[in-house]
Amino acid sequence: MTDERSLREKIENVKEIGCLMGLRVEQVLSMTPNEFGYEYEGWKLREERENRRVARICAVLANINRDPKKRPTPFSEDDFMPEEKQAKKQTNEEMFNMVLALNKAYGGTGGV
Repeated sequence: MTDERSLREKIENVKEIGCLMGLRVEQVLSMTPNEFGYEYEGWKLREERENRRVARICAVLANINRDPKKRPTPFSEDDFMPEEKQAKKQTNEEMFNMVLALNKAYGGTGGV
């Protein structure tokens, strides 16, 4: 079963992500998981667009200074895009344990 400490860590992580997104902690804590998910997806899209703009500028600068003899292929913006970490896929048991921990954290009495 997921212990309470790991649940607290996950909540702290969500609060940190919310702050990175420009939200106040109160705003993050008042959102439903769906609302937070929509806000997070929108933020990721905006970040991707901003990263793409910066990568395009980097590619232009790199190509201006590129020696075609040493590097015949021009740089592209993809050469300068940060790589996104792939999240580990949760097992059914891990998801179930998280549901039980959230139920307990929010004062639920149900269980198996």
